[in-house]
Amino acid sequence: MLEQHPALLFEKLCRVFLRQSSLSSRLIYTFVEQVRSHGKDPFAYFEWVFDKLMRNPSADELPDLLPSAWLETQREPAVEAVA
Repeated sequence: MLEQHPALLFEKLCRVFLRQSSLSSRLIYTFVEQVRSHGKDPFAYFEWVFDKLMRNPSADELPDLLPSAWLETQREPAVEAVA
């Protein structure tokens, strides 16, 4: 399998969610701001998404690429109190 350029992979993601290019930039901005609002690095999120896209996810797996799914993986485990 040939590896695709990350920009092409991101374009593929935008096409899956939205068909109009004017809405694609809004989608990107929304993803960036959602990740930032949780104090995380948007670049790290997009690296994660591109890595997942390299595996050609099925349509059923696309919701797992949304920022909310990534943010769930970034949560720090709760520390149990020692009695």
